[in-house]
Amino acid sequence: MGAFYDTSALLIAQEQAFNEHFFISSVTAAELEHIKTSDSKSGELKYQARKLVRLLDERKEEYTVVVDDTAVRAEVDKHFMPLSNDNLILASACLTSCEIVYSQDLCMRLIGTQVFGLNMQSFERVADDEVYTGYKQVVMAESEYATFLNQLDDNRFGCLTNEYLICYADIDMEVRECFRWTGEEFVPVYNKQLRSVSMGDKIKPKDEFQRCAIDSLMNNTVTFISGKTGSGKTLLALTAAMHLVDTYKYDRVVIASNPVAVRGVQALGYLPGTVNDKLLSGALGNILTSKFGDRMQVEMLIQQGKIRLLDLAACRGSEIKDNEILFLTEFENVTVDMAKIILSRVSSGAKVFVDGDFISQTDSYLFTGGNNGMRRCIQAFKGDPLFGYVDLPNIWRSHIAELTEKL
Repeated sequence: MGAFYDTSALLIAQEQAFNEHFFISSVTAAELEHIKTSDSKSGELKYQARKLVRLLDERKEEYTVVVDDTAVRAEVDKHFMPLSNDNLILASACLTSCEIVYSQDLCMRLIGTQVFGLNMQSFERVADDEVYTGYKQVVMAESEYATFLNQLDDNRFGCLTNEYLICYADIDMEVRECFRWTGEEFVPVYNKQLRSVSMGDKIKPKDEFQRCAIDSLMNNTVTFISGKTGSGKTLLALTAAMHLVDTYKYDRVVIASNPVAVRGVQALGYLPGTVNDKLLSGALGNILTSKFGDRMQVEMLIQQGKIRLLDLAACRGSEIKDNEILFLTEFENVTVDMAKIILSRVSSGAKVFVDGDFISQTDSYLFTGGNNGMRRCIQAFKGDPLFGYVDLPNIWRSHIAELTEKL
């Protein structure tokens, strides 16, 4: 009993295949190993193959492999078919007790049905029930809220560690309070204004979501913030980082982003000068100039040692020290491998701030889907006691910025 997956269907199913015991052919295992390192396959497909091989290696007891042996080849011969990989997989399915064979290949489904007599179907992946935003929103009547306040150690809403709970009044939908689940109890979020002398300004959260983001920046070792253009993600992260430097909690902020040309726009090409000159001449320079006021202020902070710019292309061998904050901006433009490389450079006493919009602002197909480093980090890190994440849904920059979301 159970389902049989060919290579194409198993790549789509991933962890959902493990909902019940299933069958695969050893031919599929060999094809996955080939896909992992093939130069002709896309980065996304290779990532999916690597992830799947890892699952198969970790959960060996949850599936059965039909080995390509003489019995399998005899089954192919019995149906007068050539010894191709597809036919070997279909013959392997014939030798199991499976009720259904999944394949995304139309030709394979036709041959499987008409020649091998199998019940063939394409696999339709079930969408995740809930997209993780880093918070849950609940409406509470006065009496319910009073009970909640008396039982803050009761995780009745099933929050992950460092996930936020935003409580609204049932009548006017006003925010009652925001809480963070520590793993043991709900605690009110950080409720002070952030002031940065270096940025010449103080910042007050504009909504409950920004309050949660500031709390994560101040309390968690690693904070990811996502949101659309104009949601305030970069301003919050940079202000918090400079506040911690200005108050001598940390020595400096190490700032980096992947200098990818905006989607659909031709890059300028070679730029003269030092590494800092090149970085400041691109998107990273524009980001910092807009937040600090002018380039002279940015260069002065670099000279003072409060800011250090990091070239991601040369980050191997570098280290983010205990007294430093790593700020990775525009992190939607990194692959999973790139994310591993840079985050593995962080020492245990450092802080990490990350911002980006992996939903709508990726600038290359290399960073889409499961190969997006920011998306994958959030999926892998959520619930860890060092990690916090908040998605900012509101745009605050201008009405024009809001209008662009309709395009």
